[in-house]
Amino acid sequence: MVTTRIRRPRLPARARGSLVLALGVVTVIASAPVTGARTAPGRGTAVASVAAVLAADPSCTSEPYRARRFDVQALAWSDLYPSRRSSTSAARPPLDAQGVPMVRAGDGKRYYSPSGLTFEGLRRLNAWVVKGDPADLELVQRIADRLRLIAEEQDGVIWLPFLYDKPGQQVTAPWYNALAQGTALALFSRLHRLLGRSEDLVFARGLFTSLAAFRDGTGPWVAWLDSGRYAWYEHYPAGKRGKILNAHLYVIVGLRDYWQQEPTPEARCLLEGAITTMRDRAQHYRVPGSWSYYALRNKVAYKHYHRFHIGQLRAVGRASGDAWFTELAALFVEDFDPG
Repeated sequence: MVTTRIRRPRLPARARGSLVLALGVVTVIASAPVTGARTAPGRGTAVASVAAVLAADPSCTSEPYRARRFDVQALAWSDLYPSRRSSTSAARPPLDAQGVPMVRAGDGKRYYSPSGLTFEGLRRLNAWVVKGDPADLELVQRIADRLRLIAEEQDGVIWLPFLYDKPGQQVTAPWYNALAQGTALALFSRLHRLLGRSEDLVFARGLFTSLAAFRDGTGPWVAWLDSGRYAWYEHYPAGKRGKILNAHLYVIVGLRDYWQQEPTPEARCLLEGAITTMRDRAQHYRVPGSWSYYALRNKVAYKHYHRFHIGQLRAVGRASGDAWFTELAALFVEDFDPG
């Protein structure tokens, strides 16, 4: 059984955000100027904290996973991924009574998709940073409240369950998803960066701990170690496909965002462990002259995911300070330029 040295904060089983509080925050924030400080929100404090941790140069050699040193970067808001993706149109149906997006599963019923919620939240949050429309932040708050309501807590670990089956990937409810855990970590880390609320950082800690809880044969998992001690983050744990590039890269995005808000040695080591796996294995997704592989097990390739991979690899290059990722992205473009 693999253990980790990650702090496991105790959190309520179903931490509930208050819509009244959310609207109050909207009112206060909306009165602030749209430009100026909002171009790189919360950056100064984070950079100073990160610098202190870098000076300490913590070692990750005692961790169960491989983790090499990288020049991990504290990023301005405009350098975040996918900060350029914003949504200003009305959320697409189906929606719940509060306008929060849902999905219609194969059984015809409506469910909340944790990954769908986090992506809409990230897009709306960026739209609010760029345009300052309080309606965007209000929707982000409702999405965050819904994620808190559906969350499961187990010994300080926060899990976001999918409550519908996905037969095509051979997973049945409840199942868990590294992409959802990682993008939710990015969402709540960015909410803390913008609003400074402790409850957002506490929830992010629980999500972070899920990414440090490697599969040991019992309970939910999204992370596992291969025989070479590389840390992998799975889109469909125990499902049809494994080692999905898109999911693992999004986990790196979430871990980097969390580390900038809470730059502990544990957070840096886990981030560097996830980057190390890609530094040594990402080239195996390349298909010279064609689209990159979506997954390494049950290999398939999709044009639109090839586009995502290019942007994500560039983002990891900025976050890690390692130009190798940028160069690999350039090779992906040579293989097939999505425009």
